[in-house]
Amino acid sequence: MRVLCIGRHAFLSEHFCRFFGCLGVDTVPCVGIAEAANAVSLHEPDAIICDYDLLATMPLASWESNPTLSSVPVIAVSLTRH
Repeated sequence: MRVLCIGRHAFLSEHFCRFFGCLGVDTVPCVGIAEAANAVSLHEPDAIICDYDLLATMPLASWESNPTLSSVPVIAVSLTRH
């Protein structure tokens, strides 16, 4: 399984990749939602792992209307203690 790991910055995205890579998942790092559309087209992931804080702080209308992004399942992950 290949997943796209989207974080607010490179360090967080790479951390997601290391964490899920240790579980046997093929990971691809991605920084920000703007980069996601190109990364999904390029890498054809089975799912997207995205920082919850990134999803919660932006409108998702452009994501939902994008035919490439809207067809890939999203898993929201949070590293905060709340």
